Amino acid sequence: MKKPDHKSILLKKIQSGSAVVGIIGLGYVGLPLALAFTGNSFKVLGFDVDSKKTKALERGECYISHIDAAKVKQAVKSKKLSATSDFSRLNEPDAIIICVPTPLTAQRDPDMSYIIKTAGQVKNCLRPGQLIVLESTTYPGTTEELVKGMLEETGLVCCRDFFLAFSPEREDPGNANYSTTTIPKIVGGLDQASGDLAQAAYEKVIQKTVRVKNARTAEAVKLTENIFRAINIAMVNELKIIYERMGIDIWDVLDAAATTKKKVSGKIINIACDTSFSLLDLLKAINQSLCPPLAGVAQSARGGHRNIEPILPQPAKAMSIFAC
Repeated sequence: MKKPDHKSILLKKIQSGSAVVGIIGLGYVGLPLALAFTGNSFKVLGFDVDSKKTKALERGECYISHIDAAKVKQAVKSKKLSATSDFSRLNEPDAIIICVPTPLTAQRDPDMSYIIKTAGQVKNCLRPGQLIVLESTTYPGTTEELVKGMLEETGLVCCRDFFLAFSPEREDPGNANYSTTTIPKIVGGLDQASGDLAQAAYEKVIQKTVRVKNARTAEAVKLTENIFRAINIAMVNELKIIYERMGIDIWDVLDAAATTKKKVSGKIINIACDTSFSLLDLLKAINQSLCPPLAGVAQSARGGHRNIEPILPQPAKAMSIFAC
């Protein structure tokens, strides 16, 4: 007997808009994503451990201030959006998107318990032909090493019986210039088929998708973005102290600097100051020690066609950047 072509069957459902989308975690990431899918005629079944949220949604009420309450009400009224705290219904969706948090512990280490618990709930109801996408910020290798392993405990084989991908959430709550549908979506699958299905689903609701080689790369993209952001924040905090002593308003500087379309790069200059600034000193030391040799290697690899930006310092515990 010929085995069913799970990829083709699911792809047709996605392309026709008949696929049911399940979203786990109905917070500032999951709820806007749910509305993006319902706004494009998909039926969405939302899951959350907080029954207050699911009951509010079932009444057509919105509990997040920056989200348009009218859109929530309309999605529920049109029966495109429903919500539940009954995770035994996870066998119903064709595609399941996991949007649970990864906060930090008291020791500043990532708390993986939400991902582990959710993967266990999906495992309990996993059926052939489903697509599972993890969006939670996590370390490179989580999808392949942790989630895949748990799901395959069912006896189903990843990339054959079910599909698995990673696509990091990139929400910027309160930013009127960007929304869930306008922020480019990074997508990486455990294999070609998983990536194709995840990209096809997101392309139905997101203006632009950016496909990367695999899930591990996609995980690294989000981690790099958070590290870069953390470094920028720390640098500006130190510059604020320096500029205040010079009688310069940091906000005037930032507003003017933001007008360039170029990446800010170059040498760190010495500033006459009687205070030690750890980040600026660290950046200077790392750039001076690493940039020349790495620039030579990169120039050779790229054929000399690409300029090298200053190398970002690697934190002792990159994982602690998760919650930035």
